[in-house]
Parts: sequence; C-alpha cells; structure tokens
Amino acid sequence: DEVINHWAASDAYYVPTHLTREAEFLIADRPYKTAPRRAYVNDLVVSFAWDAAAEHYETYFAENEDGRASYVDFHQLSVGLTGRAHAAGVKILVGTDVGDILIYPGFSFHNEMDRLSQAGLSNADILRAATLTAAEFEGLADTHGSIDIGKQADFIFLTENPLTDIANTKSIQGIYHQGHFYDRA
Repeated sequence: DEVINHWAASDAYYVPTHLTREAEFLIADRPYKTAPRRAYVNDLVVSFAWDAAAEHYETYFAENEDGRASYVDFHQLSVGLTGRAHAAGVKILVGTDVGDILIYPGFSFHNEMDRLSQAGLSNADILRAATLTAAEFEGLADTHGSIDIGKQADFIFLTENPLTDIANTKSIQGIYHQGHFYDRA
C-alpha cells in the first residue's frame, strides 16, 4: 500500500503487462505451436526465445511440484495489485512486451485490456488508459488521445460498443489513419 500510495502521489504511470506473467505459466504447454496468431511472430523469435523459454519452464515445473501454481498465484496477485493501484489513483497505461514469450503483436493489446477489466477497471477507464492517458504520458495530450478540433484524428471504427464489453475492441470494421480510411478488407 505504501508503494502504491507513493506512485499515486508522485504522478507515476504504471504499465502492468499482465500477459508476460501469464505467459510464464502457459509457455511450457507450448500453446503457440498451433495458435493461428503464430503466423504474426517471426520464426527467429519463436525458435530462439519461445522454444527456449518453454524448455526452461517445462523443466522448472517438472522439478518443482508447486512451481506452476506459484506462477499462477503471482499473476493473480499482479492483477489484484493493478486494481488496487487504479483505485488509489495511479495512472494505468495499456501495454505489452512485444518480443516476449506469447506476446502477439496487436492481439495482445486487446488481451491486456481484458486483464485490466479483470483487475476492476471500468471499460471507460481502460479505453482512457489506451488513448488519452497514453497521450498524456508522451506529452502529446494537446494533439493526440481524444477526438477534438485540431487533434490528430487516428481512430478505429467498431461494430460493437466497448463500453458494454471491453472485448468489443476486437470488432474492428475499419481504421482512419493519417487522413485515410481503411476498411476491414
């Protein structure tokens, strides 16, 4: 609580990257071998990083009876800490560690938003963390992060409302980027 209160008082930003912790107890099962998202990850990343990590955790879990359970518990603790940090006023950002095990570029951002929902953030707070709070962190809130006159207008069109379910951020119909609209096709 002392650390969380210090973060809140010091105007810190927190990017929890829950998927990294989750990947540690999932990687030994090698779910990436048949995952459709695997097509978006470089073969060198998989063969050198993911396979090595899978072997490491597989060995560790085989030698340590409670090993996997401790990693699951640690992940759950981190999700809970994120909720506590948010409730205390710490600014939360959405982010993932691209290049880390089981992090699929683009897809994992949506999964990370789901974990923030599990941590107790409202859907509006999660969307704010992904947009306006991120722009504030980068010092770009005057030109980015929300739709307003004079701001950069890059945004996505969704077919479902993310305020009712954060998973609806995946219902992308099109993207407006640098003055051009790109439909799903």
